[in-house]
Amino acid sequence: MKPTREGGFDLHGHTASTSTDKKEFWRRVDIVNMSPEQMVIDAKNAGLDGVAITDHDTVRGLDRALNAAAKEGVIVVPGVEITAHDKNLNFPHILCLGLDPDLMKGEDNKIPRFKNPETVIKWIHDHGAIAVATHPSQFGGKLRSNMTYDRVDELSDKDKTHFSKLFDAIQTHNIQHGKNEIASEIADKHGIPKIGGSDFHLHGQVGIVRTKIFQQVENWQGLIQAIREGKTEPFFQQNITEDMLGNFGKHGRGRIILQNLSSLLV
Repeated sequence: MKPTREGGFDLHGHTASTSTDKKEFWRRVDIVNMSPEQMVIDAKNAGLDGVAITDHDTVRGLDRALNAAAKEGVIVVPGVEITAHDKNLNFPHILCLGLDPDLMKGEDNKIPRFKNPETVIKWIHDHGAIAVATHPSQFGGKLRSNMTYDRVDELSDKDKTHFSKLFDAIQTHNIQHGKNEIASEIADKHGIPKIGGSDFHLHGQVGIVRTKIFQQVENWQGLIQAIREGKTEPFFQQNITEDMLGNFGKHGRGRIILQNLSSLLV
């Protein structure tokens, strides 16, 4: 089936939502230097049909991103990336997509940060949104932001987990891990939709990883419904430029990302 949205959607990324010119440090590791408005402009320039705003544990930037989207003709998916607290000092991130901004007016401090994954997923569902297992990996461990494959598998199994605490989708493609084969296998095992998102933090990274949608959608609500129905296919942008590669730095996490992206260019 041919996708009705050729440009695709980048369904994971971050903005400095408190200011248009102030860098926001997250855990003293990641620097976010892009405003919600710039994110929308970058999405349009990258040829995307839409982009998700999923700032860490806050929805402060939703209104600004949605207002910019209305001007630029780009669909913005309102969301948030929530820091959960699991076993052994593991702090896995869980992506929430389709969070109604009208329900979140003045509710920023009620996002269930540092709660167990089951509580976070239930909160997401109670707010009408979908819960996505984000950049899962083999290792959880102390102070890691990745949920282990075993936990993702458990929270995707309808026979083991109540439906209110089940993941609705799994992120199988991102710039940190490339194509995550094990995450893809878990999604296939449980019949869960797969999505892709860049997890962008900096200007110039938007649109590297995308999700095709095999259904006509005109707004973020339609996109969420398409994900629920599994009408998705994650993919990587083919024309990754040298400028994009230059935005990741050459040390630590940046080096790993560079290696993943370089392999995609071959």
